[in-house]
Amino acid sequence: MEQLLKDAKKIKSLEIQGATNVAINAINFLSNYAKRLKCDDLDTGFEMLYEAKDILIDTRPTEPA
Repeated sequence: MEQLLKDAKKIKSLEIQGATNVAINAINFLSNYAKRLKCDDLDTGFEMLYEAKDILIDTRPTEPA
């Protein structure tokens, strides 16, 4: 989660700009997070992914993409 929060900060601080760039990077950040996930069951994994998704969406909620 620590790396995801660092990545989300790049979007929030406008280091990554433009709707397309934000969307592509958010997908990449979420994908990388999913690859690093260690959990015991599928439900926990999905909960963690939904939480990560919400973190990324909240970085720039008005971004159209």
